[in-house]
Amino acid sequence: MPLREEPSTSAEKLVQIPRGTTLSALERRGDWIRVEYTHAGDSYTGWVSTGYITQA
Repeated sequence: MPLREEPSTSAEKLVQIPRGTTLSALERRGDWIRVEYTHAGDSYTGWVSTGYITQA
């Protein structure tokens, strides 16, 4: 799933998050959730569409 800079499909994609990744949810705005994603020691904060998210 794409991690985007802003809650919009036209916003810049920061990184592609692999399927099955556990994310930390920070905030919700309509159909978008702001999340924190860490990979290989780098931390990213951005927005993903709720269409990609399943709740654990």
